[in-house]
Amino acid sequence: MTLVGILVGILILSLIMVLHESGHYFVGKALGFKIEEFSIFMGPVLFEREKNGIKYNIKAIPIGASVRFAGEEESEEEGVAPKYESDDPGLFFNRPKWRRAVVVFMGPFINFLTALLAFLLLFNLTGAVIPQISAVEDNTVVAESGEIGVGDEIVSINGYRVRSGLDASMAQLTGDPAAGWEITYIDAESGTRRETKLSPQTIEQTAIGINYLDDNGKFIIQYVAPDSNNGNPVLLPGDEILAIEGIPFSDHDRIGNVISSSVGTPLIIEVIRDGERVRLESAPSIITSAMPLGLYLTQTHKFSDTVQQSLAYPWSIIRSNIAGIGMIFSGQLELRDSLAGPIGIVSIVSETVQQSTTFRQVIEYVLMLFGLISVAVGFFNLLPIPPLDGGHLLFTAIEGIRRKPLSEGFKRVVTSIGLVIFLALFVLVIYLDASRLLGF
Repeated sequence: MTLVGILVGILILSLIMVLHESGHYFVGKALGFKIEEFSIFMGPVLFEREKNGIKYNIKAIPIGASVRFAGEEESEEEGVAPKYESDDPGLFFNRPKWRRAVVVFMGPFINFLTALLAFLLLFNLTGAVIPQISAVEDNTVVAESGEIGVGDEIVSINGYRVRSGLDASMAQLTGDPAAGWEITYIDAESGTRRETKLSPQTIEQTAIGINYLDDNGKFIIQYVAPDSNNGNPVLLPGDEILAIEGIPFSDHDRIGNVISSSVGTPLIIEVIRDGERVRLESAPSIITSAMPLGLYLTQTHKFSDTVQQSLAYPWSIIRSNIAGIGMIFSGQLELRDSLAGPIGIVSIVSETVQQSTTFRQVIEYVLMLFGLISVAVGFFNLLPIPPLDGGHLLFTAIEGIRRKPLSEGFKRVVTSIGLVIFLALFVLVIYLDASRLLGF
């Protein structure tokens, strides 16, 4: 990690949190809530200014942000006069329930909104991937079936609704290639909705023995044939393959020519494994492997498509997070590979900035990471666990249904349980971040 990369990572994470808290702050102010403090960062106060009864400050630990509403955490202590009258209409819990719900929801909403804007900028720079077939290549399951053609729109894969390239990737990642693929699509010529079942097939070819997914220009290995490299495979699922013999892996024609002309001759393969760039040797051989599905989607710069994908992508990220949780419980995904805390996020951003070769590439990667992290922060905060925003919304909804407030004792107990869960999760992600960073 470089110092510049670390600073960019901290800046992105802090900006996302400041935007989140700004949503609470501005809407709360507009709806008549009394606000005591708006803080950027955490820890001891470095600089503070008070205006109209609100303390604005910058704190020492450069991560996070917070807003404190009057009466939100008010407690009664013996011998200490209360700061506000109990019936003060500006206190948080004296405001109407619908206003409290709007203020609480506005934090995650701002995260989703800024993610949408980031994706809109990104897709206008790079183009957006839409679920429409761009090409049918030989030696793929799609080509062998002869049913799905160029221009057809993919609707679902194995029941997983596809609205974006990320949806298509997740559908393939969570699917079982040995069970085949049930694909629903709209035929480009007739406009009719069709369904097909594509059976798994094998292929003999000169290859290094891998299947991979193209994840926005990152080639992630999904499967390594046991008989690759003459029965001694060195590549692993999860490796991001960068180059072969110095040729970028994105240059498929040259890569194919090198592999086909090098049977039995070790090739230098560069991958990223566990966050580190690694050089490996693997000899191509004639192997029997699973034939790739071959869903090559269309990249477009049409403004209408970039807007549509900007709207669809946040929901695709949320669905992929939910699917990822399911994969953890099913054993398909290791816990340490799926969770990242502040240290991990800063590390990911730093490595991304370090690996970028041009300023434009830095901007593209930063926009993608900003959007991904913003959606993750918004989604996480909506989980119905106190003290998260979702926990506050849950309390407000229950009170609305019961038409009377919950007892303070009940809220304290539930909040304490939620806080224990939250702190345990925080300790876990910090441990996982540290283990990845330090290699233990």
